[in-house]
Amino acid sequence: MFYNRAIINLISQQYRQWAGFRKRLFPVLTLLSTFLLGHFSMAAHADLTLINEEQLSPRLHELTFTTSALNFVPFWVSAPPKVRVLLPDNYDLNRGQHYPVLYLYHGGLSDQASWTDPSQGNAEALTADMPVIVVMPDGGPVGFYKNWFSNLLGFEPPQWETFHIDQLIPWIDANYRTVQNRSSRAVAGFSMGGFGAISYAAKHPELFGIAASLSGALNLNNPENDIRSPAQEFLSGAIFGFYSSDEVRYRGVNPADLVSNLTK
Repeated sequence: MFYNRAIINLISQQYRQWAGFRKRLFPVLTLLSTFLLGHFSMAAHADLTLINEEQLSPRLHELTFTTSALNFVPFWVSAPPKVRVLLPDNYDLNRGQHYPVLYLYHGGLSDQASWTDPSQGNAEALTADMPVIVVMPDGGPVGFYKNWFSNLLGFEPPQWETFHIDQLIPWIDANYRTVQNRSSRAVAGFSMGGFGAISYAAKHPELFGIAASLSGALNLNNPENDIRSPAQEFLSGAIFGFYSSDEVRYRGVNPADLVSNLTK
């Protein structure tokens, strides 16, 4: 099926260095592509303001926002957040058509540009002719797709989940012709973004009908998880709290603890 090949290529091209990667992910990606096949079918959310839009190609746009969810943090945590949006071919001509949405989350030490980098995700080429809107938000180099717990690192805790879930999704639905239901909204991510995709889907099952994690850290209870290492203690303490005293905060976003929500 064309959609199966397109989605598999989109993800495996960036991460093909892992042997057997496509084979392990094929069932999830098949579900994701089936979702895209089955769905062909405006005011900005409060506190999220679009301050710039740049058209990078006929289909690709980069949006820059301001939001109080990410105020008062240093540049290495987040500059003004950017979001890349890939529109379907002839989006402006097919004004009566609404489209499903795929949210793609990047990994650590990366940004919103990784999925459309031709040497990595190459999303623009691999979604050509697909009737889907692809949204690729900034998640910060170490944002971990979570509202941070504390100001342990000396700045206001960034609220990534608030930005991604409470602000960006309503903004996208208000400003693009989307199909606005969970069965027409998918989420996937790599590494840190894979954690974010499953954590968000499990915490908000009413929003996402399909979720896929690619090499994501899906069990924060595992002491061998990088985020639990002594070298990451202050970063993880700022994001989640200290596991010894704040285990409940880890479990509250941990995909392994929330997995039953994914079946709802």
